[in-house]
Amino acid sequence: GESLESHPAMAEDQPLLSNSGGREVSRWRFLSALPEATAKLPGQGRMCFALLLSVKDMVAVGLVVGDMLLRQEWPVLAGCLAASVVVPQAVTWGVLKSAGMSSWTDLVLVGVGPVLGSAGCWAAWYSHQDVWVQQVAVGLVCFSARTVAHCLRGIRAGAPPFAPGATWWEATEGMIAAPVTGMLALYGAFLMGPAPPPAYLALVVFSCMTTSVASHTLNVAGESLPMRERVMGILGEIPDISFRILFLPTLAFLTRPAGDDPPYVLLAYLAAELALNLCLLLALARMSVPALSLLSGTMMVGHPPRFRRRGETWARAVPSPCA
Repeated sequence: GESLESHPAMAEDQPLLSNSGGREVSRWRFLSALPEATAKLPGQGRMCFALLLSVKDMVAVGLVVGDMLLRQEWPVLAGCLAASVVVPQAVTWGVLKSAGMSSWTDLVLVGVGPVLGSAGCWAAWYSHQDVWVQQVAVGLVCFSARTVAHCLRGIRAGAPPFAPGATWWEATEGMIAAPVTGMLALYGAFLMGPAPPPAYLALVVFSCMTTSVASHTLNVAGESLPMRERVMGILGEIPDISFRILFLPTLAFLTRPAGDDPPYVLLAYLAAELALNLCLLLALARMSVPALSLLSGTMMVGHPPRFRRRGETWARAVPSPCA
């Protein structure tokens, strides 16, 4: 039982032994944590892809809205394009909030971009700032902080963050906001003639991609699918989704009335399809009226989810907001 102090050589070697042991422990901890970190990679890749889709859509919408406003030719169309990003999210928040499936933080994240962007647009235009300053301010109007925060939480966790209304947010952003922005951009490209700016056509392509991903995600909500099957499902959605996104603005352009008359043909078509979708959903699923209304809107460009599958109903896999 002699102490280390009685052996100077051993006392001098002891720190070296401790440091070596510490390195071995750190290496062991790293190796033991490696399988867990590797298991998160597929989920992190999926959430990075979702973040990329969201950011490119926001940038494209901001460029198109800014171009329309700077041209001073279609201010109403530009306002509708910006509203198609903000209004669906605000309506979804109201529906989910009434059911206790959303929080005030979500509303702040939804509104912070449009509020700051609107203030920036007003300040930039009245102070005659450069064009790029006005473009950045317009881009903030189309920025959704809630979507970015959701994706960043998923990247950190390695999986989509669990939230009762997450599927409804994805349905609204991907199946209502994304296709509507693509349709309005295509309609604006028709109005410009044979050589529209590339940003308009890029937004149409991005809209088809985002809507196809959202349609497949909504269809298989609650299921765990391998990556190959998920990719093939998204690719299978693209032809049908693209046709629907291209059809409505083409119909609106070909049947546009002369003068200031309302587009009766387009309004009649939209009303008839919404009514048909709602009646179909009422017959297929027992869900709340707000949920059915949101789904009927998504079916304008998509199809109804598989309500019967693998012994479990779609409505059970996805929490439904109650009226």
